[in-house]
Amino acid sequence: ADTVVLDPGSSDKAKAELMLQLEGLPVTKLRQIARKTEGLRIQGREISFANKTAILEEFRHFLGL
Repeated sequence: ADTVVLDPGSSDKAKAELMLQLEGLPVTKLRQIARKTEGLRIQGREISFANKTAILEEFRHFLGL
């Protein structure tokens, strides 16, 4: 399986491309990525209950977008 790594140190272009990639994924996959990403503001059960929009917003915040 392809692993998506969220790196806040990436270039803006790389972050924008990553967000486009993430937006195309199903929410179940986004939750898996969120669980593997240390430093998000949401954890555990919050991830389980978060919808796609909320998770994408967390990723944007994490990446500094």
